[in-house]
Amino acid sequence: MRTACLSAVLLLFAAPALAQDQAPPRTTPRFDVFVGVRAPVATDDSKPLTVPERANGVTVSFGWNVTPALAVVVDNVRFGVSRSELYGTHVEYCLVAGPRLRFANSRRLSPFAQALVGAAHGSFGPWTGGPVETQTFAQVALGGGLDWRFREHVGLRLFQVDIGRTLGGPAPRTTTAVSFGLLLRFGGRVGGNRR
Repeated sequence: MRTACLSAVLLLFAAPALAQDQAPPRTTPRFDVFVGVRAPVATDDSKPLTVPERANGVTVSFGWNVTPALAVVVDNVRFGVSRSELYGTHVEYCLVAGPRLRFANSRRLSPFAQALVGAAHGSFGPWTGGPVETQTFAQVALGGGLDWRFREHVGLRLFQVDIGRTLGGPAPRTTTAVSFGLLLRFGGRVGGNRR
């Protein structure tokens, strides 16, 4: 009788451990959308930032999680509109895309790094008595950050730092920007480790 009671107690305490070993694989939502605030913090030259470059603004990025560790991302690095009496209306925007790698080290925190390429486009004018001028340049953005997931489909991007380089044109420049905001995760599931 004593052996049967001892076996029953051991089985009672061992059952949760056995259940944990047989848990289904953790999953990751298929898509994520980041909506946040972006603020430029530095440039590589002594020239002042243009109005769209220095303006704090909203940033949005879309990610398709191919695997729990790899996503394909489309990001708007810059968007701005300004007006001046001398130069007219200045509109500038930039879209980049590329891979994002996640390094999940816990269930809630997920650091990431990304390398994105795309194009920047700007238009100026009409100048006082002049035509509208447009320019399009290649754009490269390298960055990383840290996401905190506090619900399965909702999290915060605690920070993201991007170093963007406009290539070509009369004045190539590098700018550094910091952003943070809301991270929404939805869609079907990708198998593997939970982020």
